[in-house]
Formats: sequence, C-alpha cells, structure tokens
Amino acid sequence: MSQKNISTLLFFLFLSITITLYAQDNTQMGLPEGAIARFGKGGINTMQFSPNGSLLAVGTDVGVWVYDTSSGKETALFTGYTGRIDALDFSPDGNRLASGGFANPIIQVWDPRTGNKLNTIELIDKTDRLKSMGFSNDGKALTSIDLWGRISHHDLVNKSQNILDSSPSSIRLGAFSPDGNTIASENKGKIYLWDSGSGKQKIIYKGHSSIFNGDSFIKMVISDILHPTGVDITSFAFSPDGKILASGSRDKTIQLWDLIDHFKIATLKGHKNVITTVAFSQDGTTIASGDAGKSIKLWDVNTKRERATLSGHTHGIAALAITPDGKTLASGSYDGTIRFWNLQTAEEIRVFATGHISSVNSIVFNKNGSLLVSTSSYGNVDVWSIKTARELTPITDYPTNSISISAISPDGTLFASYGKSYIADHNTVRIRLFRVESGEELLGPWNKINRNVEELLFTHDNRFLYSNTLKEIRCWDILTRKEFFPFGPEPVHGQLLKISPNGKYIAMETFRGKLRVWDVEAQSDLHIPITKNVSGLAFSPDSMYLVQTHYNDGTILWELGTTELIIHNVYQQKIKGFNSILTFPPDESMLVHSVSDMYTHQIKILDVDTGILHTTLSGHTEDITALKFTQDGTTLASSSRDGTILLWDWDKINKNISIGD
Repeated sequence: MSQKNISTLLFFLFLSITITLYAQDNTQMGLPEGAIARFGKGGINTMQFSPNGSLLAVGTDVGVWVYDTSSGKETALFTGYTGRIDALDFSPDGNRLASGGFANPIIQVWDPRTGNKLNTIELIDKTDRLKSMGFSNDGKALTSIDLWGRISHHDLVNKSQNILDSSPSSIRLGAFSPDGNTIASENKGKIYLWDSGSGKQKIIYKGHSSIFNGDSFIKMVISDILHPTGVDITSFAFSPDGKILASGSRDKTIQLWDLIDHFKIATLKGHKNVITTVAFSQDGTTIASGDAGKSIKLWDVNTKRERATLSGHTHGIAALAITPDGKTLASGSYDGTIRFWNLQTAEEIRVFATGHISSVNSIVFNKNGSLLVSTSSYGNVDVWSIKTARELTPITDYPTNSISISAISPDGTLFASYGKSYIADHNTVRIRLFRVESGEELLGPWNKINRNVEELLFTHDNRFLYSNTLKEIRCWDILTRKEFFPFGPEPVHGQLLKISPNGKYIAMETFRGKLRVWDVEAQSDLHIPITKNVSGLAFSPDSMYLVQTHYNDGTILWELGTTELIIHNVYQQKIKGFNSILTFPPDESMLVHSVSDMYTHQIKILDVDTGILHTTLSGHTEDITALKFTQDGTTLASSSRDGTILLWDWDKINKNISIGD
C-alpha cells in the first residue's frame, strides 16, 4: 500500500469518527511521574455504591474510579497501588472508602468526596492478594481476608493491626456480611463461614458439586456418600438482613443458603455460561446475576424463578451493584461499559461510562504520530487522538468472546485476532482478519487454521505471519491470499517471533529456547557463535542490530553480519521476567524494555553503548504488552494488561537523563 493511500485512508478514518468524540477528562488524572496522558481506565473488577447511592466506586486494574451517579462523570481516581483493585468498602456513613487487592501490600482509605487520602495501611504480611474487606459499624476499624485465609483487624484510629486465626488452606474468594460479623469464603467448591471478630470458623457448606447440584433428597444422599469434586465458586452475595447467602459458580448455577438454620434453600438454573457475579436488592426480594457470556438475569427470591434477562453488553459481566433504594442495577462489563437498568421494568436506562478496557494487547502509531490504534482482549479496536488526548469511539466491535492473540498492521489499517467468537461457530477458535476502518472481514486460508496460535505478526508490506505450538511458522500474502514458506525446516517454538523493519530477517525462539535468525533473501540461517536462552527480542530501527535478552543469561546486542551474528555488546544488567518487551527509539541511543514480576511492572531504559540503567518508568499494574515510539521519536507509548495505555514524553525523559548524568 502506497504512502498516499495510507494517508488517505487514515484521513477518512479520522474524519468519519471525530463526530463521535466524547470528553476524556480522565487522561490527566493520577498520572505516574513522567507520563503525559493515559488512555483507558483499566478492566472492571468490582463495584460498590455509597450508602446514599450518590457515588459509584469502581475497582479496576489501575486504581479506584469514583463516579457521580447523577451526572455519570468521574469525580476522582485513587492510585498509588502496585496491583489491581479487587476489594472495596464504604464506611457506614459513606465518608470513607477503603481499597486493596491483588499484588498490593497496602490498604488505602480515602475521602470519596474530596479525594484526600486518609490512611495507608501497610499489611503485616506482604501478601500478594487481598480478597475482601469490611468496615466496622462505627467506621473506625477494618477487617480483611487475604488469599491464604488470614483474617486481619486494622484499627484506623490507633493505626494498629493484628492477624487472627487462619483457614487450613488458601482462599480464592471472600465476602463480608452486611453487619461485618461474618465472612464467607470458598475453597474447592465448599463454602466456609467465619466469625470476623475472632477469626474462628463457624460452619462449612458443601457448596457446588461437579455432578450433583440439584436439591432432591436422593441427590443429597448420593452426594454425602460419593463426595463429588467441588466446582469453584466465583461470587458471593449476602442478603441485606444477613439471613441468606447466594453463591455463583462455574457450574452455571446460583445456590441460596439459609444462614440461620444452615441448609440449601434452592439452586437457580438458567445461565448458559459461568456465573461471574451476583447481587441482592436492598429489600432482599431480587437477585441479579451476570455470566461470562454477556447475560444478566433477575431472580425472584420468593418464587426461586427467573424474572427477566437483561441484554445489552457485548462481552462478559465483570461486576454488579444495586443502588441502596433498590430501584437501579449497575452492571460493569469487559466490553468497557457500565450500564444502568431499571430493576422493576428490566429496561436499560443508559450507558453510564466507557473506557474500562480489560486488557490492551497491541498498539501502533500512524505515520505522522497523530493517532494511536489499540486492540483489547475482547475484540475492541480503539483510535486515540494524541494531540487532544481524547479517545475516539471504538470503530469496530468485533463479535469476539475472547481474544488471546491480536496484532495491528504497521499502518494501522488491518487487525488480526485469534480467539473464540460469538457467532454461530462460537466453539471454534480461529484466526480472523479485518479492515480497521470498515470492519470488513478478509477471508483467506488463515481462517482454516485450527491449531493453537502463539504469535500474530504483520510485516511492513502487510504480509501476514502466524506461528503455532506445533513447531511451525505459516506465512500468507494478504493481497493474493497465497501461502509462502520463506523458512528452513528446523522447528521453532513460536512464542517469540520478530521481523526486521526492512523485512530481510526473521528472529525466533527455537524449540529448545535458543535463538535462530533466518535471512529471507538468502534463504539461510545466520551463524550464531554462542547459544543463550531467549525471553525477549527486538531489531533496531535500521535493521543493523538485534538485541536478545534472558532473565538468567543476560542481554546481548548482536550486529547482523552477512552470514553470521557478531557480538556488539554484552550487558551486565539483567532483565527480569519472562517474554520481556524490548524496543529502540528511532535514534537507537537507548534500549527500552519491560520488567515484570509479582509486584512490579516497570519500564527500564538502558544506554545502548554501556548498558547502564538510566531511569525507570512506573505506572502499570499488570504485564506490559507493547512498547511503541512515534516515527519522530518524541513520544513513547506503553500498553498493558491492566487495560491502559500510557504516553511518555521521550524528549523530557532524555533531558532528565542528561541532567542526571
């Protein structure tokens, strides 16, 4: 495709969707040091209304967003976490909001109205997951439960804390009763009830069984004898009076439990997908449940029957919350929206917010750096204006259930995905190729591939490559729909595959984890003098160098010779983590790479000549998925599984590096 055609296409793309711009005030809120804008708000994990219903707190992968329910506007973003937010609770008077979660060694307490931080609680045990928390009735203390079942008390006045008794095994899920006195937790399908004051176990319910989830006497007797394997419980909800517990499970059912006389009341069936979240109305007469498909169902607690199905979301339901007056249901979805529903009429009231992307898989700048195109793990393609720091309405919402792999062509005009779709063949996992502007699907031999895909790549001339786990790489010419084989017979692993900007070389990880570089024109391998394991690869912009890194074997900068790789530099600085993302700025003076472990997800900047670490950029809370520079080298973009894209001022970073030196 010519430069003129590309420019024309991008112009019409921009023109066709600028009329649908909406204000993106949040791009400057809570930015990490060195960042100039944020696109995306992070995937939705949990939601809770304030006691008077005027605020909605949304726990995401990047922090806590607070919305004014009357206007739908975000009023605050609470950040400062190393991981995502899975646990939220308002104090009974609504004046405090506590938040914590995965890979967060702290709990933070905020004033939701002013945005001021009131307390920071450093956990005694730097556990990697806080499952749930609840305020005391007077709002002066917090009780929390972590992944390992440890129950802790946190005195907010005296700033003290202590760990109570622990469960005998790890806990995947936890929830507090409305009065804060009881904790419900799950392990291997069983339900454990705990006294939050003493940490003592109250009772165990059998929970959800893999083969018996009915309520008949015969099934219960057989279950007692056979002890069938439990099915993971995904969500809990207490009735407002604390007398009933609802549990949603991977077995696609909701069970209701009597907490006074300790028996199962009923099993609610009707969902066709895994239950992801459940919620009670304030009067206790209605239960709302959401699933991993995209359905929300309303159930009558008295009759134990389904009352309505709510449709509108395009992807799975992440969280549900019902207003204190019991009139309105809020649903957060992986499609990036929060929708409001009338609980009485089961009608949608409005789309409350957008921008909560579950995971950004790939990004690319257009030629002049004015636009950034991104894809999410659920098939959304977004275009972002760099100049105005605004998001353009998603131009294509592909009918996809789950995308594990995606890629955008270098000119931003084509989008490739690998995953399950919502259309008739929803059980089929396949490669699909689309035009970004129109959403038109391009059919070809790639649609017939039914093997696991590890990587999808476009070359700069829009030749589309694909690799799988069966030690082979496949390549097609998109224009002719013909397959060609520019590779030798030696098997490759396929998890790492990079193409040089000039299209001459293909670098890949072999089946044994070693490096292989193929000269496409000569149809031969380049000789590699030493063998080192590979966890990250990147070509320099001029295609003269290749950087190879491994968390144990260090980093090597190779010069691409005529017939072999020549060691240009070996760095002492090791890069932690698997599958590191590496890139160079256009002037090739620095090496930029991602670093990920359990608690940190950072960007490190090294000097290419010396390997000295210049600076570290922090801001993402999940694995970094891509690092891309604009063509003029003024802006660096980083995308992450936390559902955000951060823009960094590269000129300012360079200036600070020079001052530091």
